[in-house]
Amino acid sequence: VILVNKFLDSLRNNQSMCHQMIMGAGKTTVVTPLLALMLADGQSLVTQVVPHALLEFSRGVMREKFAAVVRKPVFTFSFNRGTPITKDLYLKLCKARDSRAVICATPTSIKSFMLKFVEMMKILEEAKFGSGGTRQPKNNGVFGAFSLSAIARRFRDQSEIVQTQVNPEDVYYCTEILKLFRSGVLLLDEVDLILHPLKSELNWPIGLKDPIDYSRSKLGIGLRWDIQWHLLDAVFYYTHRKMSVEFKDSREAISILENMSSVIQQGIANKYMQYTPHLVLLNRSFYHKELKPLMARWQLLYLRNKRLPSVEDKHLLSYMMKGPLKDRQ
Repeated sequence: VILVNKFLDSLRNNQSMCHQMIMGAGKTTVVTPLLALMLADGQSLVTQVVPHALLEFSRGVMREKFAAVVRKPVFTFSFNRGTPITKDLYLKLCKARDSRAVICATPTSIKSFMLKFVEMMKILEEAKFGSGGTRQPKNNGVFGAFSLSAIARRFRDQSEIVQTQVNPEDVYYCTEILKLFRSGVLLLDEVDLILHPLKSELNWPIGLKDPIDYSRSKLGIGLRWDIQWHLLDAVFYYTHRKMSVEFKDSREAISILENMSSVIQQGIANKYMQYTPHLVLLNRSFYHKELKPLMARWQLLYLRNKRLPSVEDKHLLSYMMKGPLKDRQ
């Protein structure tokens, strides 16, 4: 009761509140139904957001609690990129608010609805003012100065553009639904998972599909990915004692990898690196002083193999280790 009153006081002060409870303390079966009972007053839309794995359980708990003495409808809000936003959806949410119902949803559905609104506004803006991503070369800021390769330009020019039509009336109802959510109450269960900065993000790609440069070549995989595998192979050599790149017959490559293995072993012994659960760098100065010169020499082998123009090795190593402004010769 004290915890529920704290939540209600925070709501009256127009503030959000988060409270941690141990597993089995009743946050899903006691606290959340009590809050839904008191907050669903016919003026505010109450939405319970839970992880996808707990949706069935949480919805079942709500229907069990509000099926006997106190009766409340329990609805599910399911939304994805292909779901249309219509007047019927708005009227259903209004009816849920007026009937003091509880809406159960997942974080993906709520975020998809918001991203759908952003996508619709972008389509309307492009229809009125023109698309900023035209096929003609133009000044698009800093990244407009970079040109695509011939393969990337060919892929871009051959890609099909599908124009999506948006009804302005649907945008209006979308804004009205957002007003319902903003004036309502959001109950988050398992907030550590729902608001996790690395696991809770939802992205929708929009606009023209431009290929990443150097991602493909005539022989298959492009330099953008091949060069990363070459660098990682030097690190994994310490663990597996074998290389997967095409330098198995090079004495210089074996010498560099053996030296890197010795340096990594020294770093683990001095607590500059961690071996479990995998190799983890713990000290940046150790990397810049000991590992970085060897990584630059290992990378130089790859650049030579790609028929690099006649540039002295000392300039290439200086560029890779110190940047373009350190070596002015």
